[in-house]
Formats: sequence, C-alpha cells, structure tokens
Amino acid sequence: MRRLLPWLVAGAGVALLVAGLLVFRTGDSTSWVAYTGSYAPLLPDDAPAYESTLALSFDDAVLWTGRHVTGAALGLAGLLLLAALAGWAVGRRTGPRTSAAARPEP
Repeated sequence: MRRLLPWLVAGAGVALLVAGLLVFRTGDSTSWVAYTGSYAPLLPDDAPAYESTLALSFDDAVLWTGRHVTGAALGLAGLLLLAALAGWAVGRRTGPRTSAAARPEP
C-alpha cells in the first residue's frame, strides 16, 4: 500500500489537471451575442445628435464563464496535488537530520 498510494495521488493529480484543461477549453464553445443600440434614442435621420462610439477588439480574449472557473479550479487542484506529492517525495528522500549531540559515541 505504501508504494501504491503515491502513484494513486499522482494519477489523481494528473487526471484533475487534464480535466481542468479540457473543461476550460470547452468553455469557449458557446457563442456570444452583443446587442448594440438597444437603448439608442429614436431620432430622425436628419437630426445631427451627439454620437459616441467605442470599438474594442480583443483577439484571443477569454470571457470567463462558470466553465472557465471550474476548469481553472480543477487544474489548480491537480497542480496542488502534484506539488504536495513532490514535496513529500523530496522530504522522504533526504532522511532525518541528526545533531552531533544525538549521535552515539563509538
């Protein structure tokens, strides 16, 4: 069981990371509709009114939805599991430190 548990934790971490990436990626599959001019005043065509326009263009921008947040949370959980496992493995390999006072004299 001792040798199996680290592998199970590593597998769970990788699975969470991959699931997070997939969920985040599928969050972009919905199409967005932007309604412009919904609250524009009704003016005749010949009336010169003040007109202000703002055109923003973000290429490859991510509009965060619930799927994006869920995917990011799953990916972060996977990374935290893998980091914890790596810290445990490094701490286990270094072994306990003994001071000079605790060593038996020959």
